[in-house]
Order: sequence, then structure tokens, then C-alpha cells
Amino acid sequence: MSYGVNAVFSGHVHAYERFLANGIHYLVVATGGGPSYNLVSPRAPFSMNSLEYALAYAKVTIDPAWGIATIEIIRVADISGDLREVTTVYPAGTIFETVTLGTLDVPVAEFTANTTAGPAPLTVQFTDRSTGYGITGRTWDFEDDSTIDSWEQDPVHTYTAAGRYTVNMTVTNAAGSSTEVKRDYITVTTPGGTVLSVNPPTSLVLRGKTTTIQVVIGPLPEGLAGYNLSLDLSDPAMAEITGLSFPGWAPMNSASTLPADQLVFSAVDLETVVGPGAGVTVLADIAIRGEAPGTTDLILGIDRITAHRGDPIIPEIISGSLSVHLVEPFPGYTDRPTDPDGDGLYEDINGNGVLEFDDVVAFYQNMAWVAGNTAVGIEPYDFNRNGRIDYDDVVVLYYRILER
Repeated sequence: MSYGVNAVFSGHVHAYERFLANGIHYLVVATGGGPSYNLVSPRAPFSMNSLEYALAYAKVTIDPAWGIATIEIIRVADISGDLREVTTVYPAGTIFETVTLGTLDVPVAEFTANTTAGPAPLTVQFTDRSTGYGITGRTWDFEDDSTIDSWEQDPVHTYTAAGRYTVNMTVTNAAGSSTEVKRDYITVTTPGGTVLSVNPPTSLVLRGKTTTIQVVIGPLPEGLAGYNLSLDLSDPAMAEITGLSFPGWAPMNSASTLPADQLVFSAVDLETVVGPGAGVTVLADIAIRGEAPGTTDLILGIDRITAHRGDPIIPEIISGSLSVHLVEPFPGYTDRPTDPDGDGLYEDINGNGVLEFDDVVAFYQNMAWVAGNTAVGIEPYDFNRNGRIDYDDVVVLYYRILER
């Protein structure tokens, strides 16, 4: 081994025998029929395998990229003990034994899918991305039920029932095997386009004030028996959940303690009020107080939603966001702007309680101040709702005042 030798080949007798000594494989490979004499029995020390009265040859494959050499002893036929006839002919490529030279590592399992969510029935094309030398086998479990669903390299599987599915894939070579597990990797939603969402999807609240959002779901072709959901704030420093109320159809309900930055809430429809064919249905009204300027995502999570017949409902989830702002007096003014009609837009720029042309002037003169003041934010003054402060906002504000 000190000279970098891994294997020594020689031909002396008409038989195959392999020895392993000091980490070096010694292979006698002149397997051309019956030997001129039988191999010693018991075999010599360090003898690992042998083959007598056979026709065979050695096939050596070298992969320089992996630094691996593979020796395969291909068994062609067996010969009778008196060397007079061929007793067995083997299919082409029949391997008697395989010897791998070099450092063979366990392969690393990895896979992807062309889609991970959609309504039932959902057909998914899986692709094997595993790395490693000499991968000889693959097994797939598409539903995490300990059942092998496919041995193909890149299989296709169709999910017929709504649910979340964990996928396992195992790859194997001569060194061993490894498994990749992707939990809840495939989400199969209920047919019919059922959506769980926050309404409105984007909300605005002033620091220290409270706003209310709704969690809604629909349509519900099989009705609704009950649910267990969660709502999380991605940035707890921005806001806090302070209150919760359930609709009248849900007298049996429960919720985690408030105030908090996470809410877990559940309810049951005991009287089948939300029956088959129900449209968009309110699940809860949730009060959120603004704590600091900025934006937090309102992240919906599902533990379980069940239809009246007990089938799971797996909707598409559309979470929302909440922006918290300060309402400060504009430069040159002492009163804070107000929102006369409660639409989230603060048209009364000078804060005197009256919509007038001076509001247009104050806004026009301070457009740069609004656009650059992140604590104030642009949302209360984005009158054309295009996501920026521009001259068209001045025009829209002007016409709103004319319409009053």
C-alpha cells in the first residue's frame, strides 16, 4: 500500500481466487475451464473468494472522476468435473462478485419535484438529484406509510386525496445507503379552489391603535365541521394580538391566552350551519394593536380543518400583512392628520377636521417628507394606491376634496 498499489492481477491456474492481505487484493483471474489441479481445501489464508470449473473473465471499470475502480468477475459457464462438457450457461453479464477499489462513500440522497401543491388529483414528477458513485438502488415512499411505492429513478405519482404528504427517498451503493425525508413536502388541496385567507390581505393601523382582521375560508363544497388554526406575527415587535371573537355558528370554541404574538384558535359547527355548498365563511375576528412603525406578516397555519363527513379540507393559504405607522403633524403644522371616512387614507392633512384646499397644498409641499419618512410610511397618503408617493396622489386628493 505504501506504493499506492490496491490490486495485483495474475494468471496461473484455470480457476479464480481472490486474496486480501495488508489492504491489497490479489486476484488470480485465468478462469478458462477446469484447473490443472484443484484449489487447496480448506482455502489458503487470506483467501476471500474462489471459483473452480468455470468459464469467467474479469471486467475492470475505472472512474477517474471519483477515483474508483470496479472489478467485476463475469461468470460465463460452468464445466463438468471431468472437463468434458458445459453444464450451465449463464445470462450475459452475470456477476459472480464485485470488488471496489478506492474510497467509496455512502451516496447522498436528494430529490426535487416539479410541483409541491395543487388540488386533487395532483400528479407530481419527482427527480432524483442524489450524488455518489455506483448507486445501485432507489426506493421511494410517497406517503410516509413505510410502503415502497417506486424503484424508479425519476418516478411520477398521483395524489388523489387532499392532505399533506411526507416523501422519503433512499439511495444505495456498495458502501451503504442514505435517505432524504421531506416532511409535509406535498400539499394536495381540496378540489373546488377552497382558500383560507386574511381579510383584508393588507391592513394599516396607527401605533397604539387597534384594527380588526378576519380569517375567512371558502368555498366549502362539503361544508365545515370544525377547525384548529393559528395566526402568527412574523415580527412581534411591530404588533400584538389583543382580542378574538367567534361567529354565531361556533358556540363550541377555544383559544390561546391573549395578548400574545401567536394565537391558536379552534371551533366546531355543532348545528351544521356551514353546510355543503357554503361560500366564503368567517372563522374569526381578530383584533391587533400596533406597537411600533413597520410591517409584520400575518401568517396563517393549519393544524386541521374538517368537512361534515369527516374528510380533511386542505385549502390554499393566503396570509396577510399589517403595517404600523405614526401619524405626525406635517412640517409647519401642529395638528395630526385625520382619516375622516375611515378608509385608511388621511385626507385631512392639516388636521383641522375639515377637507379643504389647504390639505392639498400641505401635501404637495411635503411629498418628499412623506416619501422619506419611514416611521410615517407612505400608505396613509398613497391616495392612488400605487405603492409610491407621486404627483397623481396630489390630483386624487384634490378631486376627493372637490367631491365633498
